[in-house]
Amino acid sequence: MSAGARFSFSRWAGLALAGLSLAALGLPLLGRWLWLADLFTHFVLQYAVVALCCALGFWLADRRRLAAWALAIFLVEAIRLVPLWSPSHAEAGPADPVRLTVLQFNVNYHNRAYARTLDWITRQNPDVVVLVEVTDEWRAALDALDERYGARLISPDRKGRGIAVLSRVPSSTLRLEWIDAPWSPTIVLTASPSPDSAPVTLYAAHLASPSTPSDAAARNRELADLGRRAAADPSRHTIIAGDLNVTRWSPWFEALTASTGLRDGQEGFGLQTTWPSPIGRWFGIAIDHTLVSSSIRVVSRTVGPDLGSDHYPVVTTVELPTRRSVAEPPHL
Repeated sequence: MSAGARFSFSRWAGLALAGLSLAALGLPLLGRWLWLADLFTHFVLQYAVVALCCALGFWLADRRRLAAWALAIFLVEAIRLVPLWSPSHAEAGPADPVRLTVLQFNVNYHNRAYARTLDWITRQNPDVVVLVEVTDEWRAALDALDERYGARLISPDRKGRGIAVLSRVPSSTLRLEWIDAPWSPTIVLTASPSPDSAPVTLYAAHLASPSTPSDAAARNRELADLGRRAAADPSRHTIIAGDLNVTRWSPWFEALTASTGLRDGQEGFGLQTTWPSPIGRWFGIAIDHTLVSSSIRVVSRTVGPDLGSDHYPVVTTVELPTRRSVAEPPHL
């Protein structure tokens, strides 16, 4: 390669790495103030993969400085991913735990795979089913689950605001609330899964998609409103499940977990991307969340198959505190 060609390669490679640095490290710092910058916070895995490939390519091309630069970007992004594979710091579970399985799924209001979806839900046999973007057609299809789930609240809508919660948990009470009305309906489930378990509150939510600056502002208000409600909940044992249209690296998601003390249910189970399903899990992002109080231990969390929606379903099993463990003071 001639000297001129080497210079041109280095210049364009440097510009590419500068762009990657801006997207991965620079713009996310402005996510609290700029709508477009917040969108760049979501692609940590993708930035890490691209940076690692660049580092290897530059090393093989004997461009050691460029390789070191790309490796530095990879290490920063990898550090941000590590907590997802680290053991959860939840409180120790009770000796005889009460378990609760929650299935959540954005069915997509254009999706017509009713039978396939209901068959998969039946085989998972969850205690609580949370569905969003429910239409009148989906409400009719859900009648097939009536015998399994004695408590149900369904609010259908043709424009993506529909929501449904089905529960077979004893003493379940369901109510419909509006987060930052009128866009986001939220169903609040309060239940005691067993006589020995402490009461738990589950918020089923579908927040606005941040596709425009105004929609992003609406989603941010919804996150703040949802956080205030969860923080003020008297049960102190809280679950938020649904499509929050944000990833864990957004400053708005971080503000939600900081204000409520809730933990990301993904932690300990790796990055579990859920959208968009047509491009596969390796290239997607995780916007369907299960957040839990520190008193609740996540036992398992898995992502389900493609069921015709642009989202993948998520199944989470948790261990709930008992009334005895709540009443007993901590051992010092």
